[in-house]
Amino acid sequence: MKSRVYVIAILFSVALTSCGYSNIDMVKDYVDELNPALSLGEVLESYKYFTKTEWEEKEGSRGIKYVEFTAYYSNKSTKAGFLDEGIKDAIIKIQFPINKVEDGFDIGFEGYKDLSKKDSEFKSYAGLIFKQGDLIRLIYENQPLWGLNHWELNQFLLRRDAVN
Repeated sequence: MKSRVYVIAILFSVALTSCGYSNIDMVKDYVDELNPALSLGEVLESYKYFTKTEWEEKEGSRGIKYVEFTAYYSNKSTKAGFLDEGIKDAIIKIQFPINKVEDGFDIGFEGYKDLSKKDSEFKSYAGLIFKQGDLIRLIYENQPLWGLNHWELNQFLLRRDAVN
């Protein structure tokens, strides 16, 4: 009986050490100066407008590894904003390419697919006003991604530019 417990303990410890620290863990555990109280994973998974979240590790056609975060965005109270039509339901994708040189990751594609439009394709969130990284910044601030009025948008841009 004692040897059986010993064998189970060895198998358990081997299983734990073989799990390792994945690229998904690295991205999820990242803590940003925007909110040092929460990890990136905690921020994305607790965002009030996401109904479902998924994490996957993928590899591109040239062998570049990246972590892809996918979420279902739902905000039924969204009205048309200052610069947008007020998307209520969307799929959000954020890709984090793994940086081999610095042993970390970058923010890659930040995009969305409007679920109210038939045959909608993924579009980049960055555009005339928004820059790369703004989608994540809005999520950190627990702000809606669409439907910001002129004042809300102006305040967000002022906060963003004060940090940069």
